[in-house]
Amino acid sequence: MSMALNTNNPNVPEILVQIVHIDGPRKGQIDESGGSRISIGRDPSSDVAFPNETRMVSRKHAEIKREGNRFLLVAYGKNGCFVNGEQVEEAYLKQGDVIVFAEGGPKVSFLYSVRAGSQAGPAKPASRPAARPPQSRAPSRTAGVQPPAGPSALGNQSAPFTIQFGTNIRSYKQPSVKLGKAPSCDFVLSHPRVFDLHAEVFFQQDRYHLRDLTGSQATLVNGRPVRTETPLQDNDVITFAEGGPQLRYLGSGRLAEVLQSSDQSAPGQSSTGGADAGSRKDMPGDSHEGIKGLIDSFRKK
Repeated sequence: MSMALNTNNPNVPEILVQIVHIDGPRKGQIDESGGSRISIGRDPSSDVAFPNETRMVSRKHAEIKREGNRFLLVAYGKNGCFVNGEQVEEAYLKQGDVIVFAEGGPKVSFLYSVRAGSQAGPAKPASRPAARPPQSRAPSRTAGVQPPAGPSALGNQSAPFTIQFGTNIRSYKQPSVKLGKAPSCDFVLSHPRVFDLHAEVFFQQDRYHLRDLTGSQATLVNGRPVRTETPLQDNDVITFAEGGPQLRYLGSGRLAEVLQSSDQSAPGQSSTGGADAGSRKDMPGDSHEGIKGLIDSFRKK
């Protein structure tokens, strides 16, 4: 479910909240909202609505209110809310917090991202780096090279896609997903090695395929450059330029970040900085335990 964005005030950054269902009747689904309030409960009109048979959840169980760049969870239901295992009446939420609606009830993870072109505060702090140019060893971006034609001309089919990179998880139902560094991409990979328009994953003839859009074979599958396009197999590793980020294809349109050391890295933290690394300075802190649980659930689907 996607809700209207809060775009009335140009000085207020556009922050997209994702409520990712990691356990319960809606496991695997994602609700998105850019509004100032998110209602939660069994009432069908709720922004995050649970089935009526989820009786431990009240019709109006909770609400998430945006206060500037912070988000306040307010519990209304008689069975309460738990944030990272502790029952709360009110609590400011952090990136990756795990919320349980009633003891033994549905479990979700709270995520957010700042939309391209927005700032998470009135001014950028000096410590936040500006957009970083590609390193000198990155492949040349030759203006005259045109990427191959998109799959729209090839009878492509709409299909589900879910992509995880850092703390960002997005789901789509469309013919293809373009990945790159440019804000116009469907999924933005903020990494200095990534091209503005780097690759495209699309569904055609009952299979998922990968297409290189760099024009210089800077997309690799299992270490081999993709000349034009290639079908994806389960556990294929996609590399976005030499030394760039990697995604593993998990099947059924799902892509998850490959961490350099899953045991040593901070749980759920991107080894490459994550898609929203540039916006974290002005936002609440991450809950590593919550993000780890979310990503583990995503990988096991």
